[in-house]
Amino acid sequence: MHKRRSPFFGLGNSTLNRHVWRILVMTVSLLLAHPVVALDRTNAPFKIFQFPADKIPVIDGQTNDWDIVPESYVIGTDQLTDDTGKHKHPDPADLNVRVRVFRAGP
Repeated sequence: MHKRRSPFFGLGNSTLNRHVWRILVMTVSLLLAHPVVALDRTNAPFKIFQFPADKIPVIDGQTNDWDIVPESYVIGTDQLTDDTGKHKHPDPADLNVRVRVFRAGP
């Protein structure tokens, strides 16, 4: 009859294995339970424009497909923040963007 080998690092002490597994389970549980901060701007929701089914933009280099998106859906450089803490506000001379987020389909 063969002696059963421990599945955890080849250790033969089952009491040690139980303690290691308990610590591992507790550590993973704590990591999963820790709150995650994903957004700094929870008070400023951004709108998402949904194109009508017959006017979905085509990737052809022409931007006129976006003319139907109202200006209120545009996110400009003035609404961006530097999350690295190096700069208070983006410099429009270095970065000047206008972002529009859309959803195609029903």
